[in-house]
Amino acid sequence: MSHMATSDSLTNLITFYDKVALSVDMRQAMDIVYLDLSKAVDTVSHSLLLDKLARVGRWSARWVGYWLTGLNQRVVIHGFYSGWQLLIGEVPQGLLLGPTLFNIFINCLEDGTESTLTDFADENKLGSEVDMSEGRAILQRDLDRLEKWPSKNSVKFNKDKCKLLHLGAALLKGTWGSW
Repeated sequence: MSHMATSDSLTNLITFYDKVALSVDMRQAMDIVYLDLSKAVDTVSHSLLLDKLARVGRWSARWVGYWLTGLNQRVVIHGFYSGWQLLIGEVPQGLLLGPTLFNIFINCLEDGTESTLTDFADENKLGSEVDMSEGRAILQRDLDRLEKWPSKNSVKFNKDKCKLLHLGAALLKGTWGSW
């Protein structure tokens, strides 16, 4: 597993691309798959989030559980207020705690991954050297495994927004499965 735990998007970006640049400098072909979780923060199950938080610490799970229970939100546009709505299955957007909670939620995304995976909230990148058939096979296994993760966690990948970037030698003929 090669997971990069980083604290913010900029650190995530620099760390990942440092590894990519090193591989390309060594004249190794690299494939990078950009993964998009569809409306990720909006669809996080409170119960799944609290289960994952309990693994980190009971106090954290209890505190966040109290905070999420009965949480209401409204929208203000040009001074006009909507009615208050009870939030049942989402982490409120625009809060500093939201990306942190979502990072805890997706922390298990990299379990079993052999390729380099970086994530910050719903920004995920999977990269692997693909000069040899073994590297391509590793990346495909990781993609196959990652394809199963969303259904277990009540979220979806938006495959229309998932993209592949190939760096280095000519693109080798082949397919990336259902991706």
